[in-house]
Amino acid sequence: MNEVTFNHTATSESTLPRSLTKVELAGALKMSLRSVEGLLKAGQLPPGVRRGRLLHWDPSVAFKWHDGVFAAQRAWQPG
Repeated sequence: MNEVTFNHTATSESTLPRSLTKVELAGALKMSLRSVEGLLKAGQLPPGVRRGRLLHWDPSVAFKWHDGVFAAQRAWQPG
């Protein structure tokens, strides 16, 4: 039988995927914190995951949002 083991002794931060705080997410999206809060309230960004006092987002959220916003622009063909 194959067993999957998890190394509970790993302490290096590099073993965990990087996450973004709300301020870092705003920076990654090149917009204000207020604009990010508006997108969150409108449901255009997923809710964050609480880690201690702060909410965190996977960096892929920024890429997915960016791709969705610019999809029509990338699909544009000169007429």
